[in-house]
Amino acid sequence: MPGIYMAMEIARKALYANQMSMQVTAHNVANANTPGYSRQEAITTESSAMTFNPGQLGMGAQVVAINRSVDAFTDSQLVTENATYSSLDYTSKSVGQVEAIFNDNNGASLADRVNEFYHAWDDLSANPQGTAERQTVVSTADLLTSEFRRVDQQVATLKENANKDVKSIVADVNQLAEQIGSLNGSIKLNIAQGQSPNDLMDQRGELLKQLGQKIGFTTVTDNYGQISVYVGKGRALVDGENVGKLYTDINTNTPDLLYDVKIQLPGQKGDINQWEAITSDISGGQLASAISFRDGYINTVRDRVNNLAYAITNQVNATHVVGYGISTGTPPVAQTGNAFFAPLSGITDAAMNFKVDSSVLNDINKVAAAGATKASGSVVFTGVPTVATLPAPSITIGADTYDFYDSAAGAYGGANTGVDLNGARTAGDVASRLAAASVGANYILQARGGLLMAIASADGLAGNAIPMSMAGNDPTKAINLSGVAFSGGVDFPSSPPPVGDNRNALLLSGQGNVKVSYLENGASVPDFIAGMIGQIGSETKGINLDLQHQKVIVDNLETRRQDVSGVSLDEEMTNLIKFQRAFEASTKMITIIDQMLNTIITMKSTA
Repeated sequence: MPGIYMAMEIARKALYANQMSMQVTAHNVANANTPGYSRQEAITTESSAMTFNPGQLGMGAQVVAINRSVDAFTDSQLVTENATYSSLDYTSKSVGQVEAIFNDNNGASLADRVNEFYHAWDDLSANPQGTAERQTVVSTADLLTSEFRRVDQQVATLKENANKDVKSIVADVNQLAEQIGSLNGSIKLNIAQGQSPNDLMDQRGELLKQLGQKIGFTTVTDNYGQISVYVGKGRALVDGENVGKLYTDINTNTPDLLYDVKIQLPGQKGDINQWEAITSDISGGQLASAISFRDGYINTVRDRVNNLAYAITNQVNATHVVGYGISTGTPPVAQTGNAFFAPLSGITDAAMNFKVDSSVLNDINKVAAAGATKASGSVVFTGVPTVATLPAPSITIGADTYDFYDSAAGAYGGANTGVDLNGARTAGDVASRLAAASVGANYILQARGGLLMAIASADGLAGNAIPMSMAGNDPTKAINLSGVAFSGGVDFPSSPPPVGDNRNALLLSGQGNVKVSYLENGASVPDFIAGMIGQIGSETKGINLDLQHQKVIVDNLETRRQDVSGVSLDEEMTNLIKFQRAFEASTKMITIIDQMLNTIITMKSTA
């Protein structure tokens, strides 16, 4: 039946329930600023009532659980969207560094250097014999090539840094995976014992958020609360308590010795050579952005810079080599056949190897400002060389003989020039040699005398003509190795060219307006630079806008999470006062019951 001891038990339960509620509240206040912490709440219910006459009598209250205040859907979205934000943030910073390389640097940007180079030729055209103007052409060209090498080196450094980031991020991923696996084991043990490991789950949730910033992943949760993590299109990185590992392995097939990312699955044995490469399957997070920037974006930028250096070299050389510098010697001999820029073997590493030719650097008289004089003459092959002879086939224009010049190789035909015509006996022999050493469908050749020829086709049969388009003449005309003459207007120089001739300088100064077929959309050099810089700027702006929009999404999700899981100090202080008052009431009730017991004991002892 009800009695004073039952009242004491009810008071004791109340004391315990309010004490525990205050402890939970204090825990909330202590972790108000802890990243990933979810507000906890002591769940209090009525104790089972006891049946008496005339009815059931309550037995007070008891704490049945301590719950986390979480919205699993919001938490999952936050991990996903935060991963996207981290990916965009990495890309934004990386692309911003590329943009900074090309931006105006106090009038010393790549675009400025190109314009200075063309203006220097324009100044030279006004005074073709001027020593100062010639030196300015060489100096501005040297600054231009230096700027190309600077840009190329800085772009290469960004690629190298991104490669280092891949290694660093992989190390971070492995560390987080180990911690998640360890927490999985602790959570499983607590749940198996009937406990609610709230703090452990919060810690794991924060680790998953950090992991999402590094790499994209999917998860599966088992009946014991363990979370398995899958990366790279479904490869297990964490399987309950078992943890795999990512490795960076140098790919020796890449010229820059880039890192491949490989995965050792949980429990997998063997060495790194047996583990699967997942580089191309990684998505999301900073790691995917670093790989994409390293293997995609930065290569595109570098290819454009190389294309540009290659275009300028070939465009300028094609005109410069047929022009004439200042005549020297007695009798005067015109300086001609000189490449202005050191010839490039191809587009690859063109910017790195872009420089003024040493012959021009050492003798500014070789700067070719003068052009050739238009005249009429007969062009005839002087004969077919035999295997034993070293000179390449040559062309006779009037009394002068000129060798073939290959503008792609930047050298004259013959031994050790890149286009070896030694031993060619037929039109087919010459054409096949040119085809083997050149790139593209047509092969541009220039003779020392200014004759411009393009090999259009050749069937390789002995005695057949080599069709050529002649500068200023009918492109259907042909020259062959049998000695058949071609008559018509051709370019060949006076010897020496007249003082003050500036036609070549004018041509070179105007090349800024000349379209280059193998640049994108057949653009001119300045237009190509402007388009390239504009595209980089546009891409940077677009990524930054995406980053801003993504931040709004993340902030909204974080606000939603705080509404559910965040700790409000005002609310906790209100709860603390409420539980304190209830605790004080419980102690008061115990005091009163104690006094009642003392009264009963006193009555019994005096009876």
